[in-house]
Amino acid sequence: MGAIGKIIDGKYAEFANNEGGGTASGGNADTIGGKDLPYIMNFENLTNKPPLDFVGTKAELEQALESDLLPVGTTVFVVDDGDESSGVPVGNVQNLSKKEGTNSLTLTWEDPQDIVFNGELVAQWAGTKVMRKEDGYPENENDGILVVDSTTRDQYVTEGFQDIDVSSDIEYHYTLFPYTDKNVYTRSDLNKVSGSLKAYDPVLENNTWAQIDQASREGIAKELWNLGDEKDGYTIIGFDHDDLADGSGKAGISFVISDEERMPQGQYYTLMANIQYMQSKANEILDNMYTNGENGIADPKPYIKKVSKKIYGAVPLNTLYDVEFYLFLLAGSEVVNPLPNGVKAEGTQYEGMKSDEIRNLVNRGYWTRTRHNTTSVHQAFACNTNGSLQSYNLTASFYLRYGFCI
Repeated sequence: MGAIGKIIDGKYAEFANNEGGGTASGGNADTIGGKDLPYIMNFENLTNKPPLDFVGTKAELEQALESDLLPVGTTVFVVDDGDESSGVPVGNVQNLSKKEGTNSLTLTWEDPQDIVFNGELVAQWAGTKVMRKEDGYPENENDGILVVDSTTRDQYVTEGFQDIDVSSDIEYHYTLFPYTDKNVYTRSDLNKVSGSLKAYDPVLENNTWAQIDQASREGIAKELWNLGDEKDGYTIIGFDHDDLADGSGKAGISFVISDEERMPQGQYYTLMANIQYMQSKANEILDNMYTNGENGIADPKPYIKKVSKKIYGAVPLNTLYDVEFYLFLLAGSEVVNPLPNGVKAEGTQYEGMKSDEIRNLVNRGYWTRTRHNTTSVHQAFACNTNGSLQSYNLTASFYLRYGFCI
């Protein structure tokens, strides 16, 4: 088969041998033309298809070195001339990642490609072993517990490999060892990852806001909890619904306040008729409450994500704005579908608001952020006790049933 190496300090060093397996820490380098080097060439320096620098037998390589024909950095392919070859490993796995769930740890990765040098197959990937330990990373393919030996290339790229033989409160350390059809293993720190289970209670109320935030960021909240679940007077009305203001995707969980005793009350606005919602008295109340951590908002506040919402402005008429909020009033279109006449769509209906039980948690009227669509009437829409929308003068007083996202 032959072997691959580089010229260093006037000597040839193979990228791997049977002892070293492709890392800088194991075994002694096989060298020609001088004293053995104290390390093995790091295989990460070798690309999948290295350039054609030198191809020849060991004897030809020795002659080239004696004649000083090979500069430092030359990539060398030593053709097997009858001597036993140490073998060449494949490269590292790519895009190695882990996902910590409630009852499993999921690993995803791409298996390395075969090594081809000048059209000749040098190292052929045959499989990837995943070894696991609790007290540190496995150092070789026989160290620890074998959790999977994958012989189908890229089998776990998309859905990943689920390790279900795990327990809570234990940190698990994994090392992946790609190997060739000649049983030459790649050993590298780049093929290591660790993780532990995340314990979540199926009853939302029993989890801390930090746990709820963690589950949301991991994208598993909707697998754990349901629309209508309540925590500290806030009720889930949607999963993956609202756009994060930083453009990074969707907020995992959308909540609405359902504790009437802590729900603020106020006028939409008291002075100006054609005011935008973001300059309204209602929005000012919510901004102050968030800033000061009032009315029970202090506990979830560290985990509340800023989201981008659509709002039609009163002036100029029919202009749709993007506005960012931590606490927000729901739009009429986020509560009711289909919309009655005079109501503009400022977002899609929350999945939870399709349930009469969730939509009518509070048996009193509350403001939406939706203005009437004409400047001739200075009104905004409130949601009545029966769940319908009706426009009222901006000086009317209603509850501010606000939402936020985790």
